[in-house]
Amino acid sequence: MLDKLVGILRSHQEDPKRFFTVVRANFAYASPGMRLIEEAYQIAESAHQGQFRDSGEAYIEHPKMTAVILLEYLGVTDPV
Repeated sequence: MLDKLVGILRSHQEDPKRFFTVVRANFAYASPGMRLIEEAYQIAESAHQGQFRDSGEAYIEHPKMTAVILLEYLGVTDPV
């Protein structure tokens, strides 16, 4: 189980655009869920602009990775 989570984290680090791939795979284009995810992403990106984690990584990667874990690892597809 933990191996799957580690694999998800590694794949996201290797491909930062994976967030968008995972979201598109779970929500239909222009669906209410997709619009909600896009709006939340834009708000988070704006709110965390210029913020960095102690590792030097942009802080926006944290909420993106949280969403990927919810979708891929936990199977949560409710955008709310």
